[in-house]
Amino acid sequence: MRETKHNPNVIETCKVEGRLQSLQGLSKDLDQCQKKLSDYLERKRCLFPRFFFISDEELLSILGSSDATRIQMHMLKLFANAKKLHFVRGNTGVGGMHSTKVERFMFEKVVKIE
Repeated sequence: MRETKHNPNVIETCKVEGRLQSLQGLSKDLDQCQKKLSDYLERKRCLFPRFFFISDEELLSILGSSDATRIQMHMLKLFANAKKLHFVRGNTGVGGMHSTKVERFMFEKVVKIE
């Protein structure tokens, strides 16, 4: 692919020997990667079925972040009428929830985020 950078002529670049095989190999690798990613997301959804309510991209943004507050923007898709969580102890625990009607429900015990 470095050759393509030096010679941006598409016709000449496509005629390079082995180019088709190279692109087919890359396509196969990409398909395998996509399959493994889909399998991984499916396993996570089976562990927590509410993840079925959000897209692959949204689930990846949650799972791919160490910031627990990333889930806030997806709360309404995951739980009916639960707009946001009330984080406590420097975002290491959840102390309650807020509804779309600005009602608050505080938990008896803080739920530790793991």
